[in-house]
Amino acid sequence: MQIRVSNANRAVPLFKHFLLTRWHVTIEQRTAASGGTAPAEPMTQTNDGFTGMVDDSTRWLRLAVRASCVVGSATYELIHIKQDFNVPPRADTTLEPLGWKKGAPSDPIGLYKGIPNLHPLLALNGNNVTLDIHFVDVTDLYLDLHGRSPWFLAMNVLRGTDRTIRIMASLGGHPLIWYVTVPASCAGIPKVKPAVLVMPADYGAIFYDNSLPGIRTSTHGKSAGSLQSGLETLCWTLTEPLTDERYNALLPRYVALRKTFSGPADDLPQPLHHFRGVLTYQPSSGKLVPQYWDVPMGVERAIHDEKYILMLPVMNGGEGGVLIQPGLRKRISNAINFLYSHGTTLHYESIDIGKPVLSTFSQSGDNVFTSADRNRDDIGGLVLFEPQYMNEHLPGEDRNLTFGKAVVPELLRRSVKVVVVGRYRERPRKYLPDGQADGILTLPDAANYHLLAYPLPTSGG
Repeated sequence: MQIRVSNANRAVPLFKHFLLTRWHVTIEQRTAASGGTAPAEPMTQTNDGFTGMVDDSTRWLRLAVRASCVVGSATYELIHIKQDFNVPPRADTTLEPLGWKKGAPSDPIGLYKGIPNLHPLLALNGNNVTLDIHFVDVTDLYLDLHGRSPWFLAMNVLRGTDRTIRIMASLGGHPLIWYVTVPASCAGIPKVKPAVLVMPADYGAIFYDNSLPGIRTSTHGKSAGSLQSGLETLCWTLTEPLTDERYNALLPRYVALRKTFSGPADDLPQPLHHFRGVLTYQPSSGKLVPQYWDVPMGVERAIHDEKYILMLPVMNGGEGGVLIQPGLRKRISNAINFLYSHGTTLHYESIDIGKPVLSTFSQSGDNVFTSADRNRDDIGGLVLFEPQYMNEHLPGEDRNLTFGKAVVPELLRRSVKVVVVGRYRERPRKYLPDGQADGILTLPDAANYHLLAYPLPTSGG
């Protein structure tokens, strides 16, 4: 009997991907008569996968799939799947999954899982096993390249919740790098709620190739003036604004850390008071303009309290790529299943992955609305921070993408929750579909809307 291992996704160049240059696929067999297991035998690589022969007397086999990335003298094992099968004694044999190994590639033993009995990254059709892999975890590779970034170091000092950050790579194209933040509050529960926050080309995006040199690009970790690095964006997105108590507690350690930084001051994390929940003002044309967007977003607290996994793609300019293609829910679920199967960050017996909530910040509305439009049945909600592209184009914007006014009402009809955050009263035609807020949750609410005004009312802020 022949067993075949192939790629389930034509859009993913799995066996020829630049991150997966070294494959090692084997099978171990056990016959009913011997009761012992024969040594692992390598399968034969073909143009579209691997094939191997199973002896007619075999009643049990283990399939092992490993793939690595070689960078200089370092080897990073990115895929490590072990799946056991029963082999029934009949001519039209169909493999019967028994269980699989959960754990990091570096863990030789891992945790044996029998429920479900088939690895979440595999599909089975008779004797044909397909690999369903859209993402791989490149945390070790990425941090070896960019882990000394001042922004990454500062973010870890400033962290206000217990959470794990993993870096994943999309095998189907840009956005290539995705930061995935898993709060401890949802690591051990069965229901997984993903949220995808998309940043705009002019704030939070960098420019990098879909290649290994692209992952090496310095702007993942090094900011340059007004160009935020990927890790600066992650730092400002996650960090919860500091209370006076936390500011005082963190100050000595943070000051000591900043003394280790080198380079232009404008490219480095600011003094600690910049991370407080205090609004500053910039003089402009004789007026004081509030710097609303300089206050850290504090998303780490939101996802901790509401038990969401945050996925923040590092955008290549404004290129939507796989983010705006149909099948988004499947790809997001695949990324989370990879984390679940290849580590211990998610550790419940089995997980149920919900529909992703999409969030936009300013000009990234074009990609978010287009993604929601092409995945209408698979969107769990929209959170829109002063979204551009709601009703009309701005100069230079891509006219092939979807307006918010075309998709938001349709999602509301499907009982999908939509939230708009920002100055929706002053600019309803800019931030609300056709200027109407019907069915949309708007923030700040009426009682707190004055917080966006300057000067402050006589009653205070």
